[in-house]
Amino acid sequence: MKIHSDGIVSGLILEKGEPVHESLKQVTSDLELPGAFVNGIGVLEDVTIGYFQMESKSYKEKNLSGMVELLSLSGSISWNGEEPFIHLHAVLA
Repeated sequence: MKIHSDGIVSGLILEKGEPVHESLKQVTSDLELPGAFVNGIGVLEDVTIGYFQMESKSYKEKNLSGMVELLSLSGSISWNGEEPFIHLHAVLA
């Protein structure tokens, strides 16, 4: 993982196989970010996505095996007690 930061704007480049959620949590803790907006593009492999089903009022997960293109990633980082809370939306192809 490569991190570039000027104290206001930070950039993160993940290496192949590095998990998105855990990497964002790590950077948030390491840089002691109070919160952040997230945007990204790239390629992912063997992805698990979660989505909310209105009928059952519960989250479901779906696994996507192989490589997928990350056309758009947007979200936010906040804190839930001592842990960073990552909330993301993704468009995959």
